[in-house]
Parts: sequence; C-alpha cells; structure tokens
Amino acid sequence: MTSFLTLLADDPTLRFIQIGLLCIGIFIVFLLLFATRDILLRTRSFLYQIVCILLVALLPGVGFLIYLLIRPERTLKQRETDVRVKKMMELLDHVFAIDDGETNETKETEETKESEEDEEGEENEEIEAEEVVLEDDEEILPK
Repeated sequence: MTSFLTLLADDPTLRFIQIGLLCIGIFIVFLLLFATRDILLRTRSFLYQIVCILLVALLPGVGFLIYLLIRPERTLKQRETDVRVKKMMELLDHVFAIDDGETNETKETEETKESEEDEEGEENEEIEAEEVVLEDDEEILPK
C-alpha cells in the first residue's frame, strides 16, 4: 500500500485530482468491458462488434451513450427464445384448430339431437293439445 501512495503527489489537491482521474479511468474501463460483453451477447457480426467496441473505446462517455442507442434490442438468447415461443404458439394454434374442428362436429351432433328432441316435444305438445280438446268435449278415447 505504501508503494502505491508514493505514486500520488504530496499536495492534497493534486492527490485528490489524481484519485479522481484514477476513478474516471476505472469507470471508462468498466464501460468498455460492459459494452464488449453486451455486444458479444447481442450479435454475431464481427464487424459490428468491432465498431461498437472502438466507438466506446475512442469516445468513452459519449461513445457508450451512442452504443446504447445503436445496439441490437434483444440478445441472441432472447431472440432464440422468441422464435421457440412463436413456434410453440403456432403448434398450439394448430392443435386448438383441430380441437375446434372436433368440437364443431360434436356441436353439430348435439344440435341434431336437440332438434330431434324439439320435434318430439312438439309432437308431445300436439298430443297433449288433442287430449285437452277431448277433455273439453268430455270424450276421452284411447288411442
């Protein structure tokens, strides 16, 4: 630790400036490493990767902000996941379309049964109406 302090000036003001510049340098290296890691996760284009890394390295503060504006929106893994989800959704839509087709056939069968029941119900109502007429005439005849 004492060897590091010998690199700093004896004057407190100069020492404060030196420590500040050291912190800024560390921050710039952090931005460069972050941008490098981030661009490697977002694209496979070697040229695009080099341009972005050089942009952040040559224009440390502004270059990083420009990089944030021009970088790809999603990482490679996110895009791969989106493709998989889209394929799964298409498969599910296909499966539900088949299920809906079976459901439509089932509904048609149920509608046919209901219409038959309605017809039987109408016949029963007609029979009941005949019995009522017969009851009014007080003549109940077996059929």
